[in-house]
Amino acid sequence: LLATQFISRIRDEFHVELPLRSLFHNPSIAHIAHEVEVAQRRGTESQAPAITPVSRRARRVKRSRLAAKNGPSGRGGNGQKSPAQPARKPPAETKPRD
Repeated sequence: LLATQFISRIRDEFHVELPLRSLFHNPSIAHIAHEVEVAQRRGTESQAPAITPVSRRARRVKRSRLAAKNGPSGRGGNGQKSPAQPARKPPAETKPRD
């Protein structure tokens, strides 16, 4: 997680896209600085699409439509298990220890 945050901060600060693996191949500040300089010379700007907010309401409506279409189990049919899915075995009884 820290490596991802580090690469994200480099992207934000220097406007270059570095692969996460570059941090693990040679994890030194000098190497990362060199990678940033090379990326800047090449003009490798971030190609990640902008993150746009999505309405949670639209997602809820979509999920409720799917649930209505597929039945209460979300798998279609009448909500019962198909013969291909055997019922689970009950847990084995355990004997108390002495």
